[in-house]
Amino acid sequence: MSNLPRLKSRLRSMGGLESVLEAMMLVSAVEVQKMKHVHQLAQNYFGKVERLIEEVGVKFDRNGKDKVGKSLLVLIVSNKGLCASFNSLLHKKAYSFFDRAQGEVELLILGRKGLEFKTRGHRAEYAYSYSYEPSFEKSSLLAERLMQRFEQEWDEVYIGYNKYHSFIYQQPTIERLMPFVFPGKSALDECCYFEPEQKKYKAELAKLYFRVLLHKIIIESDLGEVSTRMFTLKGATDKSKDMLSELSLMINKERQAMINRELAEIASTFEILREES
Repeated sequence: MSNLPRLKSRLRSMGGLESVLEAMMLVSAVEVQKMKHVHQLAQNYFGKVERLIEEVGVKFDRNGKDKVGKSLLVLIVSNKGLCASFNSLLHKKAYSFFDRAQGEVELLILGRKGLEFKTRGHRAEYAYSYSYEPSFEKSSLLAERLMQRFEQEWDEVYIGYNKYHSFIYQQPTIERLMPFVFPGKSALDECCYFEPEQKKYKAELAKLYFRVLLHKIIIESDLGEVSTRMFTLKGATDKSKDMLSELSLMINKERQAMINRELAEIASTFEILREES
């Protein structure tokens, strides 16, 4: 029995899949370019805020807390699938952080795929909306929430995310967010008079720095997610094209084999008829 109908059916199915994958890859490519632009803007803004912080010599500490009892780990994972090892490597980094932690650790997970994360008994909260279609307004709300609760609940706040290095490489990273310390006094403190008083404006600058830093990290994670997805889809598209070529070759071979069989049958029939006549 010929395999040709089955091979043609597989070819049609694979052709449809290849078209879907290629369309998804093109959409991801557009998202990557868009996120690169947003990431560059966030980087530039963060650089300006950082220079301003250095000039005025802001110092922001944890208000005299001398022992680390409870910590918070903010974990930024992907919102969608097709991200290869984007989440799994970050999960391993978080588990390593749990093993090294001295006190109790709570979790705040950003990203819809956070439901797949095994918390190992640690208390976890989920806040998908902050990382889904990120904006500075959402990042500012999250930063305000963290700063308010930091004073009452935690001694340290860490953030885990995939640090963007290139299109094909994102490094799972865990960094401390709070308490953070800036350089002490600056030259401006000695020669300038400030209104409002230094304590107030430096506190506001510290809050601004934290909001911008958190926004930059969320954007960087989002850029890594779409880049990983595009790279994964590109690999799947290339693989589907290879499979289409193999199926086409198999169909051609099967068709040629059918033609050869039919020619052999015609020749044998002709020989039998000639002998009988």
